Amino acid sequence: MKSIKKHILLFFLSCIGGTIAAQTIDVSAKIDSSSMLIGEQRHIRLEVIQPQSAEVRFPIIGHTDTLVPGVEILAISNLDTIPADGVRLKISQDILITSFDTGKYVIPPFKFTTRTKEYECPKIYLQVSTIEADFEKAQITDIAENYDPGVNIKRIFLYLSILLILACLGYIGYILYNYYMRMKAIQTETEEKIDPRLPHEVALEELNEIKEEKVWKKGFTKQYYTNITDTLREYFVKRFNISAKEMTSAEIIDSLKYNSDASPILDNMKQIFSTSDMVKFAKQEPSQEENELSILNAYRIVNETILIPKETVPEGNTDNNEINNKNLKTEQ
Repeated sequence: MKSIKKHILLFFLSCIGGTIAAQTIDVSAKIDSSSMLIGEQRHIRLEVIQPQSAEVRFPIIGHTDTLVPGVEILAISNLDTIPADGVRLKISQDILITSFDTGKYVIPPFKFTTRTKEYECPKIYLQVSTIEADFEKAQITDIAENYDPGVNIKRIFLYLSILLILACLGYIGYILYNYYMRMKAIQTETEEKIDPRLPHEVALEELNEIKEEKVWKKGFTKQYYTNITDTLREYFVKRFNISAKEMTSAEIIDSLKYNSDASPILDNMKQIFSTSDMVKFAKQEPSQEENELSILNAYRIVNETILIPKETVPEGNTDNNEINNKNLKTEQ
């Protein structure tokens, strides 16, 4: 009977002890090593084991750069919380420190507080030392005199040779580049000169290609009018000797307004350029009739301003010249 009572008493005491232990708060502050050399770093870990419902405040450290004079704070981690023993939580925080002065430092106790009580950790001791030089084993000599390397003729000759070779290569490259650009310009000029076709022949061939492609039927109306106007601009440059490529539509018409050879085609030009400008800038879509009229007017502009150089006309054959001019006009 006494044995049963003893076991019951021990059971109740263990339950009471477990309940009391679940409500206790344990605090600690530990450093990973109590000694270090100048400039090394150490971690101090602050740790609290508390009931889940408790509110324990950690020491406020971030308001200063040092723990104590000579011990600097490099970084402070955030609080990290993990379960401790099933009923309590473990909350920890790391402080990274260093020191650049030798000596023995005493870090005061860290204080944790709740609403009703203050908890204090033991002091932390830190020994900071430096590497001692062994002067007995060290070999001490006089300060050496300034070393005069002298003049290295071979190295100077090598450098000068390299510079000379680089300069020669650069000069040769410059000559070759100029020669290439000169030949390219001559070739381009020659290609332009040897083109036997007359301006109206070139323009009519390009208009034929534009007419055959009919890109406006594929939805490329802007490209269609760009091709027509570019062809006419190139023709005006060669036929009337004006800078049509750099002019606006209105400037081209104004420059040809008083030209007797161009007067019959002014209305055709206005129709093409006005429609082209509406397509390019106002993004309007012309009708099928307007698209067909534009290519026909382009043919009229070229056909009605054909100019055959005098040297291509046989002497005393004026009638044949007129007949040839008529034959050069493309059927509309």
